[in-house]
Amino acid sequence: MFDKGTSILQAIKSSLKEITTANGYNVPIKNVYLYNAGEYINLNAESLPAVLIRGEEDFEQYAVGQRYTGTLSIELFVAFQHANIDSDIVDKFSKIKANIFKKITEDITQGKSYIRNTIVNFIGHPVDTQIKGVHEFKIGLTINYDFIASIP
Repeated sequence: MFDKGTSILQAIKSSLKEITTANGYNVPIKNVYLYNAGEYINLNAESLPAVLIRGEEDFEQYAVGQRYTGTLSIELFVAFQHANIDSDIVDKFSKIKANIFKKITEDITQGKSYIRNTIVNFIGHPVDTQIKGVHEFKIGLTINYDFIASIP
């Protein structure tokens, strides 16, 4: 197993767990949102300002000479209740993103953000992180998680 990759994936899970439990809020995602016709139309947790509705990590390692380069891509989609949208919501989420970066990054090659207005507002932050190592790794390994998180 690619030791560095394992530790990074664990750091992501730990970081998201800290975010999730910061306000003592931890319930299954299915209890927080309803999905209908491509839209997240109802967040039924009144006290929850934001829900991390999906997190995907795609981790692949490629041999380059005698070294291996692993690419870990993380895509986080966050839904906000309209009542909790304010001028500094992006800054709040950026702090969470920075916390994740602090735990997992060796070399950040790309970071993007976008806002899409639908019935519920969405903010997504794709992150591409290059990791290097010399350990054997199963090429094409993809790990998918579902996360929930609240913004303090």
